[in-house]
Amino acid sequence: MIEFHNGWEHDLKVGQDGESEFSNLLRKGRPFYTVECKRDMKLHESGNLFIEVESRGKASGIEHTQADYWAFMTHNKKVSIVVDRDTLQNVLRAHTGDKVRGGDNMTSKGYLIQAKQLISSILHFVEA
Repeated sequence: MIEFHNGWEHDLKVGQDGESEFSNLLRKGRPFYTVECKRDMKLHESGNLFIEVESRGKASGIEHTQADYWAFMTHNKKVSIVVDRDTLQNVLRAHTGDKVRGGDNMTSKGYLIQAKQLISSILHFVEA
């Protein structure tokens, strides 16, 4: 049963505990972690994310990153989706869509995925 508290101090403690748990989750026992952040300037209009896997004929983006996590951030910096690299790579391997051209000067290839579909796929993958 959830106990109700009507106090700022209690809410602050709950929030701080959550922040600590989230940081520990990202750290996974490591002294530090790295995040590669992708700002998608069209997400708010299209609902799609472009996830780069190749540029100029070479592996790039999620296929080349050394970052522990990838974060997709909306143009206004108000919403972010954070996912660990291995999970995102596995979700993309299971993705059935074709690669499309994108990025600067259309020299990259990647997957164009609806943000809702990506979140659903991530949840399905980690729950399996």
